[in-house]
Amino acid sequence: MRLRNVSFRRRLVLWPILVLSLGLMSCGEPGPVTYTDQQLRIVSLAPAITHVLIELGLQDAIVAVGEGDALVPMDTPNLGTFIDLDLERLTTLAPTHVLAMTGQAKLPARVDQMANQGRFVLADTNYPGNVEQVMDSIQQIGQALGREERTSQMVRDMRYHLDAFAELTADRERPSALMLFSLAPIYASAPTTVNDELLRIAGGRNVVVETKVTAPVFDREALRALAPEVIFLLLPGQPP
Repeated sequence: MRLRNVSFRRRLVLWPILVLSLGLMSCGEPGPVTYTDQQLRIVSLAPAITHVLIELGLQDAIVAVGEGDALVPMDTPNLGTFIDLDLERLTTLAPTHVLAMTGQAKLPARVDQMANQGRFVLADTNYPGNVEQVMDSIQQIGQALGREERTSQMVRDMRYHLDAFAELTADRERPSALMLFSLAPIYASAPTTVNDELLRIAGGRNVVVETKVTAPVFDREALRALAPEVIFLLLPGQPP
């Protein structure tokens, strides 16, 4: 995770850390900026991050989201894709935090520059490839927001429920399943993804097996050949 905010006030925080590392006592130095829930102004650039914020009870702190985020009210400002953000609108929103989840494609350099100028805290977590990395991302979000206790409890609850599901389905027959997150074109979740791991924990078997990409495209004939017993449409906000 990249956590950036190097305003003068935050640079001062490094001094007491250095002193403590030498075994000395330091008093009166400024600490990291903390915000109440009401003071937080968060830009969430990934639906997964928005979901975490909602679970933390911070939905009212979200001032803008990225493209394709259907978890917030319709009138919530949309800044576009994370690689092509509306930077002018981002500036006018005056966020305290900008939270992103990226892979090989990264945020515009200007976003880093704005964080370096102390305009907001920037936390950019890597796109998770498995459930354990999802939990790591949640912990990193909690660290960026100063809500580590809440995210630690969330991760503990997740581990408990996932372990319970895995135990419940361990000896059951595993129906073949297809997970789709787009219908035009038809994109599916492949093995070695978070969705695939969750499917196995829930007792299913991914019908997609032979692919070198995490989001293969299928036509209708290919879908018929796969012949899944169960199809999951992972389309939040869409009608059945």
